[in-house]
Amino acid sequence: MYCSRCWRFGCRYRGFWGERMKGKTVGKVGVLFFFLLLILFLWRCPLRYFFGIACPGCGMTRALLAALRLDFAGAFTLHPLWWIVPFGALMLTVQAVRYRSLKRGAASLEKAAVAAAILLIVLYILRLILGDPVVIPDFSAGLAGRIISTLNV
Repeated sequence: MYCSRCWRFGCRYRGFWGERMKGKTVGKVGVLFFFLLLILFLWRCPLRYFFGIACPGCGMTRALLAALRLDFAGAFTLHPLWWIVPFGALMLTVQAVRYRSLKRGAASLEKAAVAAAILLIVLYILRLILGDPVVIPDFSAGLAGRIISTLNV
């Protein structure tokens, strides 16, 4: 297979995100572009927008914005785990600077990501049980609920 960068046969150039240049790059860029469009045009949690159900990360963006305004009490009210995002970004930056790559030491990053996901899910369940107003489900507010209520007229 010829390399798309230097046009040599058998080149070891690895493309976007480390794999050899094949059709995978276009798919990954397409998925990133789709989520970018969702964020830019909806600017809402897609799960809450379509179904009226809050996701485990609901309130995270507002909490981060509150923390940037130095309103830490408001940030913890909106999402108690808001600090995971800056901490994760710091971990990725240190990893990239330290090893000049994210591949070396990737096991520690994977463990941290799994721990953060478990924390988010446990906190989400606790917030649902305790009735936190940020995550209360409202099925009629979602797009699916509005369509169903319109069809049931």
